[in-house]
Amino acid sequence: MTKEELLKEFLMDDIVEEKGYITKEEVDSLKFSDPTDSKLITVLKTAISGKNEGNSVNIMVSKINQVLNK
Repeated sequence: MTKEELLKEFLMDDIVEEKGYITKEEVDSLKFSDPTDSKLITVLKTAISGKNEGNSVNIMVSKINQVLNK
């Protein structure tokens, strides 16, 4: 599964749309490289990228904390 497919899989969950993060139509047209103001989407991208790059859990937690503290 590609990074883009994995991101879309997470974002297609009904709770994401119910909470107003992104609609299913927006998810369909979303590209992994698209910029976003959503911390949720940025955290998901960070985690997916970290996993693909083979980062340790500690490094990924550090990067996610940086995103959340912005």
